[in-house]
Amino acid sequence: MPTLSRSILSALAWVGLAHQARAGIAVFHDDEAYLDAAGTVSIINFLEQPDGSPSADGVLITPDFNYESLGAKFLTPSGPLMLVEHEMADFSLMASTETGSRTWIDVAPTDRWSAVAIVFEEFTTLSAYDAHGNLLIEAQPDEPPERHHDGPLFLGIVSQTPIAAVRIDRGENVEEVLDLLFTPVPEPSTAAASGLILLVVGRRLRKSGPAVVAAGAPDLPRYFLSGDSGGGSSFGGASPPPSGLKFSPRRSK
Repeated sequence: MPTLSRSILSALAWVGLAHQARAGIAVFHDDEAYLDAAGTVSIINFLEQPDGSPSADGVLITPDFNYESLGAKFLTPSGPLMLVEHEMADFSLMASTETGSRTWIDVAPTDRWSAVAIVFEEFTTLSAYDAHGNLLIEAQPDEPPERHHDGPLFLGIVSQTPIAAVRIDRGENVEEVLDLLFTPVPEPSTAAASGLILLVVGRRLRKSGPAVVAAGAPDLPRYFLSGDSGGGSSFGGASPPPSGLKFSPRRSK
């Protein structure tokens, strides 16, 4: 009877462990399926500035003027990060560089998340990391970047491993996000008592096919994990997101 070498058995065991780890993460292109899987969902839709005043075109989002009180801090490695009036929405968050150098948007949760999703337009990549900066998954839209879209796209991740950092990156000199949705990992003492948030979801988001998962997301910069520069923030210490937030459909203009 043929036998397998120890090296082959070790390789098979590694593949099995990797499969189990990947099985603990799901990618969604369908907003309704994501909402069913994510549980209690909060949203930052950039219709208000961090201080609660109405958003205005060109308002800068800085390390000291950010959305920690709603559950997340937004950072970018270069160029300004600002609120912009969007043709398909009231406001979005945009990072851009005039020099043409690549930029992206990093998101530091104030608490660990079990789920995160974005609403966006152009082909982009959503990467999730654990508390040690290890890549959990890199998810992309299920259609090629050259295909024209009639409306905003949806991309979500639900993970059994708590999400401690997120990167939104299309690999260009501009990045933009319309909405950020997330589910904080509940504290053990409050998990049983936490209720569901009623979400008003429009039909603006298209249905799509199976998830597309890529590999090899860039490492997180030092400022994102340690707060060394660029206004990076450590994870935790801020108030949890308020309840009662609504996910309202974007209004076409």
